[in-house]
Amino acid sequence: MSNFDPVAARTAVEQFAAELKQIEQDHPAAVQAIRQSWQTHYMCCGHKALARYLLTGDLERACRSFDR
Repeated sequence: MSNFDPVAARTAVEQFAAELKQIEQDHPAAVQAIRQSWQTHYMCCGHKALARYLLTGDLERACRSFDR
């Protein structure tokens, strides 16, 4: 049985979007550079590795699944 709550997930995305929009208003060039870099590398490594690095700052942890 899954604990996934689609309503809570959507709420989280909406909150993140609002926060990112505010950050982008304050730092448009930085957010644009991050978006572009994410798009460039996403197709090669996927969103999970990029997110792990973004959340932890640990390159080895982010790439651990590639060693399987």
